[in-house]
Amino acid sequence: DIVVLQKVKGESQQINPVYLNLEQIATNARISIARAKAKKLLVKERIEENRVALSKLRLQLAEREGEWEHLTEAHDLAKKLLLKAKIEENKVALNKLQILLAEKEPEWEIFTEDYNRAREEYQSIRSAQRGAVKLLASAKTRQLKTVGTAGVPPKPIEPNTKRILLIAAAVGLLAALFLAFSLEYLARMRKLEAESEKQQD
Repeated sequence: DIVVLQKVKGESQQINPVYLNLEQIATNARISIARAKAKKLLVKERIEENRVALSKLRLQLAEREGEWEHLTEAHDLAKKLLLKAKIEENKVALNKLQILLAEKEPEWEIFTEDYNRAREEYQSIRSAQRGAVKLLASAKTRQLKTVGTAGVPPKPIEPNTKRILLIAAAVGLLAALFLAFSLEYLARMRKLEAESEKQQD
């Protein structure tokens, strides 16, 4: 049975257009997953870098504010004014970094959702592929089985046209559905890539 399944699977990869179509969709889904994962990691790295810089700025600001409180003498006025300018500069940088971090965190969530959605669609495609292989293997196995000596049936045996049509319709519907899902997902990913590149520019 295992040899038959492997043989049928090999034949299906070469001659069955539905399987080949699903295989191409699965390949595109894997590429989309890899891109989404790479973008997600890049955004995460930037968020972590921003958080580290934010912590350093807060610490530096606290140190300068503490130093500001100790400068009370008149001869320290020039130093006090310079320190005040640096404190204001730190506050501006801190606000900008906080805004940038607030913008990146939703972007991270979007890429995480896209990555998870791509994985789910990929798993669905692989499941459909396995179903197609099992269906072909089952049909091939039924063709190879023989029961007893061949004899003339009392009545002419007609092919089960309804079953054949149902199987063909089911496989075609699966292929059409996953092709539509894949095209929609790829279009969405291209749109997100374009928006991401526009934001980076």
